[in-house]
Amino acid sequence: MRHVVSPLTLTLFIAATVGCAGGTPSPAPAEPVRSTPAAPSKEVTPSRLASGDKGIDADAEAYAQRLTQAIEASKAAGAGGKEPTPVKPQAAPGTVEWVDEQYLKSAEAPKAAKVEPVKPVEKPVVEPVTPVAPTLTKPVSESAKPQAAVVTTADAGREALLKLIQERVKDSHDPAASKALSIAGLALVDPTFKLDEKELAQLPPTQRELVKQFHALFASLGQQVTGGEAIDRSMLADRLNAIIGEQPLAIRVAKLCDRVRGFGVYEEMASDTFLAGREHPLVIYVELDHFKSVKSGATHQVKLSQELILFNESDGLAVWRQPEEQIVDESRNQRRDFYVVQPTRLPARLGVGKYVLKVRVRDLQGGTRDEVSVPINVVADPALVKPEVKRGEKAG
Repeated sequence: MRHVVSPLTLTLFIAATVGCAGGTPSPAPAEPVRSTPAAPSKEVTPSRLASGDKGIDADAEAYAQRLTQAIEASKAAGAGGKEPTPVKPQAAPGTVEWVDEQYLKSAEAPKAAKVEPVKPVEKPVVEPVTPVAPTLTKPVSESAKPQAAVVTTADAGREALLKLIQERVKDSHDPAASKALSIAGLALVDPTFKLDEKELAQLPPTQRELVKQFHALFASLGQQVTGGEAIDRSMLADRLNAIIGEQPLAIRVAKLCDRVRGFGVYEEMASDTFLAGREHPLVIYVELDHFKSVKSGATHQVKLSQELILFNESDGLAVWRQPEEQIVDESRNQRRDFYVVQPTRLPARLGVGKYVLKVRVRDLQGGTRDEVSVPINVVADPALVKPEVKRGEKAG
């Protein structure tokens, strides 16, 4: 048969466990109170509840009354300033104790957490360092340091322009040799410009070598121009001579003069008409190009020869001749300009008529020659002769 505990009894039991300390809540126990099980007996007596004892409710009511009295007595003692003395309720014989005396009296303080002592930090062991003598090295010069290439906007634009020109030349319908020479000329703008060996391989050996020589000349000349240097005319002439061969001697200027002071400084005769029956002194002034200069020891030597021949214009016969004269010039510096001055006299025996004076000059070291013709007129009437112009006067 199942026994039911009345609500009043259960309420009193809970109040006894919570407020028995005179209204002051008791600290929570650190550990729950565990009852120690009794040693098992040989004979097991059944509980009152299990045996169906009908007097268990009456006993519970009596126990609750005693517990209520104990709580009131504890409160009265607390109000008087005295520490309440726990009252152990009297239990009826043969009943189960619901409240542990030790639990109502006090609760064990919670155990403090075990704090382990902090170990001191060990100082790191620093091993002594043996000093090493510094190694002295020679300072690196600025020229030895690698220099980074600096590409400017102007350089990039020039390279793009050169590439465009090169492509245009390749796409043209010009002969292959002409294309190669045009592309080689780009070295004048960029001395570092290099030729395409594949393009050169399509040319005959003679043309291929000629293009390479011109490219070297253009690169050298472009380097002088872009570097702000003066153009070395001697180098330019030597390179050109090596490429296209030496040019033959050429007479650039031939004049009949009264007097000559130097290269390009002369007084030309007022007229080329002379009076018959008289001897006429004059000076032949000649300027030359492409003469060969040969170095001999510490000097540069030029060897020439010049002769004068007067021909009758009507029949082409020679009527007068001045023998060939040799001209030798030596200089420590190679001459770039050369002129020849040859004094002479027209003979008085020349008849009236028109003549041609041939001036012939030979380059004895270069093996070339050139000649020019100067017209001369001989008249019998002095009125036809233009009078000499005196110094400081103007010819009429």
